[in-house]
Amino acid sequence: MESVNSTINKELELLKNYLTRYLDFVENVYVVPHKNMDFDAIAASAAMCEITSKFGKNCYIVTDDKEELMEINLKKIYDTLKTRYNFITTSELNNIRIDNEKELVTIIDINKPFLIPIDDILSTFNNVVVIDHHKVDENCIKSNYSFIESKMSSASEIMYNLLKKYNIKPYSYLANALYAGIYLDTRRFGKFNEYIAFTIAELLQYGASHDDVKKLFNRNDFSAIREEKRLIHDLIENTEIIAKNYALTFNNVVPDTVYSREILGKTADELIENYEVSTSFVIGFVDKAEMGDGHSDTIHISARSTSIDVSSVMRQIGGGGRPEAAAATFVECNIYEVYDILAKALYKSVVGEVSKEEDIKKLVLMPIDVNKQILK
Repeated sequence: MESVNSTINKELELLKNYLTRYLDFVENVYVVPHKNMDFDAIAASAAMCEITSKFGKNCYIVTDDKEELMEINLKKIYDTLKTRYNFITTSELNNIRIDNEKELVTIIDINKPFLIPIDDILSTFNNVVVIDHHKVDENCIKSNYSFIESKMSSASEIMYNLLKKYNIKPYSYLANALYAGIYLDTRRFGKFNEYIAFTIAELLQYGASHDDVKKLFNRNDFSAIREEKRLIHDLIENTEIIAKNYALTFNNVVPDTVYSREILGKTADELIENYEVSTSFVIGFVDKAEMGDGHSDTIHISARSTSIDVSSVMRQIGGGGRPEAAAATFVECNIYEVYDILAKALYKSVVGEVSKEEDIKKLVLMPIDVNKQILK
């Protein structure tokens, strides 16, 4: 039995063929994972380097992540992998660039431009390939070729199966890292199917250790830290960048997710600090009526800015705060209605007049199916 179904297998074959055409003539390959790499992104990036080495090309993993901020066990994997692969910063990338036609950018485990460290220079590359498993919307990175398969659990699962296409057997440490990437993105194999089972069985044959990977996630405080990071990551993954470099975020994939106010605030801070936006608004439930007596549907907005007075936006909708940090709370309200209320208030602040629904639609870059729900 193949480790992926026949349709995905054909798509992987097309990806292999497309990559091969590039790898036959380029000299430098830049592997770009998302900002704040996790186990999945770093393992999948290493696997891409293994493929490029088969062609004798220069390969660089581009990241501006700060080592001192990495989780301790991710840092261990990073320290080991950087003895084998070239990790460079975006500044170093600018210093080693060559003829554009002889460069290939492979973006791994992400498909939104503002979530990668080279967003500001991506348009200067002619050859771009995206390999990812997250959902796609109209803000997807523009590329020459994209393999984005949400049916696959992780970038690590994709890259392992791509290694197979090239008849590359992962050495034991890489097998272990790929196993960790799958373990993470399936939430400790909570999301499972026969294809994942086939992949991890093969990785175990190549030297991956379930016990060693499990230990990566077994620190006393790791589960809580990882869950918080997962919630923040899921929110950021669903961020839309709107006019004037503002980020507007809510989890439109699982909108009923309940967060703490602290997580919504941390997400708003993270967008400002690490994703080159000047203003962020993060919306989410902080309580749900079905949690029992004394609970009610409660939606909270956390706002941050380095460029506008977000308290003035929040005051328009019943909230308040400081110019740089503000909030608003809604009780017994639909989250799409709250999004609509915020969009109109934000439009008024940006444009200076009461908005028309069609104007909001132009301003707020949401997927069409969501637009239909909030802009009736």
